[in-house]
Amino acid sequence: MSNDNRKVIIIVDENAETAAYISGVLTRCGYKTIITLPEIQTCLSDSRERISLALINFFPAGRGTAAEELAGNIISEGIPVVSIADNSAESAAAHVPV
Repeated sequence: MSNDNRKVIIIVDENAETAAYISGVLTRCGYKTIITLPEIQTCLSDSRERISLALINFFPAGRGTAAEELAGNIISEGIPVVSIADNSAESAAAHVPV
């Protein structure tokens, strides 16, 4: 753990560009953000790292993806979660397994 006293927000998003954009905005506002799955997993296992919030932005389709598993771990750790979802029918249809 670093001596960085900024609040930590983890961002789980299957779209790397979206995660980077959200991270940039939050970083400019003074937060420390973590966006890559390996870094998030390390952060979750480091009991010294205090995670203030998790932003989860993907459509869970029950496929057992790494992002879905990670989201389950975040929730089980009791970390506050804000779920961002595009609820349009087109977006949901694109994630339905055929």
